[in-house]
Amino acid sequence: MPVSLPSMSNVRSVQPADLTSANAVVVSAVMAWPMADRVKRLSIPLLTYNEVDADHLRLIGFFDGEACQGIAAWEPALGNIGPNAELGVVLHGLYVQPARQGRGIGRALQDVVFGRAANDGAAGVLVKAERVSMSYFKTCGYEALTGASYPYTFWRSLAAEAAPSARLLNLATA
Repeated sequence: MPVSLPSMSNVRSVQPADLTSANAVVVSAVMAWPMADRVKRLSIPLLTYNEVDADHLRLIGFFDGEACQGIAAWEPALGNIGPNAELGVVLHGLYVQPARQGRGIGRALQDVVFGRAANDGAAGVLVKAERVSMSYFKTCGYEALTGASYPYTFWRSLAAEAAPSARLLNLATA
């Protein structure tokens, strides 16, 4: 049976009251990674979000009712961080509940990130991926950056993106 694409109406900004639900997504996603349980448990406090993060990062979530099913966190345009010193944003996290992966939620969240980044004047999105997610980001059109200080650094140029729709731009601020 074909999987229906997620509705963009399910994407909205993560509010402080949503952090518990959003962090549950992070925990579930990390615990599904193919690595030692101890490493996963030690990583979780570093990867979850708090109110300070909510003040400094842009956080959006894919919600099914009140339950967060996916979250994206990025830092607004930082400076010349692209492979050719382009203005870019850093995608700090992209997590989807394991049971909901493969249904377009991650792509829907990225579409909003891409639209907001382009609206802010960024030329692309930089991600420092976990080794287990390298193939995912390659599939999503990111290119590995050689010579980067972090071994799994990827860049997605926004040049090929169509002009972001007002609907996508508004979702990240709704």
